[in-house]
Amino acid sequence: MRWKHSLGSVGVLVTGERPMIKRPEPAVGQVWESVDPREFWRRMEIVRIDGEYAHMKNLKTGRMTRIHLHRLTHSLGRRGYRFVR
Repeated sequence: MRWKHSLGSVGVLVTGERPMIKRPEPAVGQVWESVDPREFWRRMEIVRIDGEYAHMKNLKTGRMTRIHLHRLTHSLGRRGYRFVR
């Protein structure tokens, strides 16, 4: 394994042929956005982490929601989130 290049604070880890994106551990104050093309505007800030869930605030509407940490740390196609800052 070796680092191919860096994309800001998220690096790309090369293992064989398919690069894997190394996502940061979810932490309070981080901003994540939905990867679902129907929700391209949905950016969420982590307000607190409680066990297996992140309590997040929608930056556009101010609405609070609870999202399982697995959706932030794994690539789940349209159901996941990507790290913004």
